[in-house]
Amino acid sequence: MKLNIVKNDRFKWTENKIGNFTICSVGSFWINNKFFDKDSANNELYNFFQLEKRQNDQSIQHLSQKVKSLEGHFSFIIFNEEFAFAAVDKVRSYPFFFSNLDNKIHFSNDARWLRGKISDLKINTNGITAIKMSGYTFGNETIYSNFFSLEAGTMVFANENKISINSYFKYVLIDNVEKSEEERILDLHNATIKTFNKMIHTLNGRKVMVPLSGGYDSRFVIAMLKELKYDNIVAFTYGRKKDWQVKRAKYVSEKMNVKWQFIEYNNKKMRQYFNEDERKLFYQFASGSCSVPTIANYYSIKGLINNKLFDEDSIFINGQSGDFTSGGHLGHLLDNKKLNNKIKVNELFNSIITKHYSLWINEKTNKNIKIIKDNLKRELELQKDYITDDEFISLYELQEWICRQTKFVVNGQRGYDWFGLDWRLPLWSDELISFWSNTPWRIKYNQRLLLKYLQQYNFQDVFGINEDNNHSTKYLNTGKSFFPAWAKPLKAFFRLINYFSKKGVSYYYTAYIRYFMGYSYFYPQRKYSEYLKDSKYHRNVVSYWTKYFLKEQKH
Repeated sequence: MKLNIVKNDRFKWTENKIGNFTICSVGSFWINNKFFDKDSANNELYNFFQLEKRQNDQSIQHLSQKVKSLEGHFSFIIFNEEFAFAAVDKVRSYPFFFSNLDNKIHFSNDARWLRGKISDLKINTNGITAIKMSGYTFGNETIYSNFFSLEAGTMVFANENKISINSYFKYVLIDNVEKSEEERILDLHNATIKTFNKMIHTLNGRKVMVPLSGGYDSRFVIAMLKELKYDNIVAFTYGRKKDWQVKRAKYVSEKMNVKWQFIEYNNKKMRQYFNEDERKLFYQFASGSCSVPTIANYYSIKGLINNKLFDEDSIFINGQSGDFTSGGHLGHLLDNKKLNNKIKVNELFNSIITKHYSLWINEKTNKNIKIIKDNLKRELELQKDYITDDEFISLYELQEWICRQTKFVVNGQRGYDWFGLDWRLPLWSDELISFWSNTPWRIKYNQRLLLKYLQQYNFQDVFGINEDNNHSTKYLNTGKSFFPAWAKPLKAFFRLINYFSKKGVSYYYTAYIRYFMGYSYFYPQRKYSEYLKDSKYHRNVVSYWTKYFLKEQKH
């Protein structure tokens, strides 16, 4: 078998030659309730797969069942002269790439390096269209034909110059057990306690840095660490000084007696960061040719480094993606929709496109919409015209997990990798994945179960209603978007224009105002005049991240 392995050491993969096999891995594993990372992980993988005993019987079915029982955030490849197989975890924490071109099978942890080893790569036009409309490609596609990224919960097996891909996990409800709400809250508590106890075991007393917003997830992370007596924590918040999230994060930190740091995002400084050569190199490093990199973590770490606000051996822990798993993304989908047991599949496709494939209104042509729907049909393996309400929700969540969550949101961890920092993703633990994926949508809709859990236990007294300086503070309420005072009259004016507009373009949110709103520091244009050229078609800052990404890729 002609095999080419290309490994970029910047991703901190560990490699060991054990017996007749080479084992490379990154991240960490829990096997039989024991923790393994680096060299110990590779040695345990060798034992776990019984490689020498089964070297003549490494069937993909056997390997898939074994991989399914692994816990943790990881990627690995094991190979010798006869075969090779690689896998990523349930959320694609560490991307992995492969192709079968030039009469050779190629594997790599770095898409850039792998591209450089393959001649005559063809552009995948459907992949380009998907990125323009959403920020990421479909499934395991990249912007190149015959050049792939392993999807979350999948493995690839190579033997005799042939490649087989197998899915060992999907984010779908499997165990629909009848339980009371009280039982489910207790199950959630047990999964949470186990998750954080296991994570704390891996921290070794090191300082934990938590990017703290005004929402639930990052606050939940800090509160659980404190509940379990882990106090070496620093919270940091970035953004505008007047942002409601900054004020709430500071208050919550003080309430939990956690040191808090603020990194101000200045529009001029952020645009300077965006236009630097380093950011362009980071984009190449982090995209994997299949997803536009997020730059929030990148910016925040640059701010921490420039102000010398953290230790080099600190571990970064964020709250991704608690809002998705707990049902927080179902509200917009269901609030204005009457579900029943006979829903057209096309309604599902339209809902997905409206939410996830609308970064540029002018890209929503009949041709492009057909491309997206054809890919959705293939990706979700739909062969019928009607589905039930339960199928509607399940397929919607499955598609978001396959693409947006694991290719775009979780890929935000590349910001830490770029700066050589360690990180954890507790809200994507195996225990919490199992709990939330097997919780019926009617129970978790709009995070109803999670909020009841947080209010019932009220960890560190930051999830209830308390008195502070004679002022009642509701910790679970949401704040308002930042909006400069001078623009408020324009806000009302453009809302009125939008109301009477027949173009279906939200002028209030795009053409004139959004450049000055809460996330204005993420817009890359140096001048407002540059922004006005095409802003009426865009949805948010990610629209421009995709535009600049494809331009820098020459597409």
